[in-house]
Amino acid sequence: EMTEVTLGLRSDAETKKLVFTVKLSGGAADLAKVRLGENSAPQISLDTEGPFEVPYFGSMTVDCTVPDPDGDALTITTDPGSVSVASWSDLGGGRMRLTIKGNDKRAGQYKAYIAACDDMEGKASLDIKYTLLPNHAPRRTGPIERMALLAGGEPVRIDLSEYFSDEDGETLNYDAYSSGSSVQVSTDGSYLVVSGAGTGLSNVTVSATDAGNGKAFTNFDVLSQESEVFLYPIPVTKELNIRTLKPCDAVLTIIGPSGNTVVNHKISSGPFTPYKENLEGLAAGVYKVSVESEGSKTERTVAKF
Repeated sequence: EMTEVTLGLRSDAETKKLVFTVKLSGGAADLAKVRLGENSAPQISLDTEGPFEVPYFGSMTVDCTVPDPDGDALTITTDPGSVSVASWSDLGGGRMRLTIKGNDKRAGQYKAYIAACDDMEGKASLDIKYTLLPNHAPRRTGPIERMALLAGGEPVRIDLSEYFSDEDGETLNYDAYSSGSSVQVSTDGSYLVVSGAGTGLSNVTVSATDAGNGKAFTNFDVLSQESEVFLYPIPVTKELNIRTLKPCDAVLTIIGPSGNTVVNHKISSGPFTPYKENLEGLAAGVYKVSVESEGSKTERTVAKF
């Protein structure tokens, strides 16, 4: 059976192609295109150069342009490398975007792919390598020195950002607790607030936590006492401890029950290095103890057993 074929020919000046129209008898018209001269393949270019490294808590977009020099319609093929962390989107106008989301559980290296093909079988392709970075836990950058506080005195504020850092640049959350009731602690943003609430030695623990629950810790001792000079134990049987809130040199004087001076000499004392005076050879009774330093005198009555 004979089939009637109608062939039409026209010139497309804009795309520099000959356009043939082929029509079968009783059927629809089909188009076929023939290039006049050499075909120019599509091109793919990135807006920014790598490396493309995505922190686990963040995201990144990589845009590219996919033009065809001849203005041909293009067929775009893409592969995000991993559909669980990346995806392609068409921005229109020959623009494509690769969106990558950080994921600590899928940290590693990946390769996305994009290819373009025109209707004359001109082709271009590009691999885009990217890395999902793992979470790095915070780390302690230095110790917090032990301290001594006056109970009920002015709280001490410590900038914890000076003692912790995070490789990923995350904002850290801080928490703190004290081992004893003599010291109270709280956090205010990146600051640790320490207050003396009684007499005693406490250990303070501070934690720094990032968005991925990575943690770092530090701890330090805090001594709190209710006076600048603290004497203990009372009553005393052998040694009398003299602890000053700040390291200092002082004069220690002890007056016996009969009013005579039994001790009078210079001492050195501090919050963590108390001076010890041996009273074992003294008779039982009530003694008056004075500690004088830098024009300030503290007096206490001490029972000796």
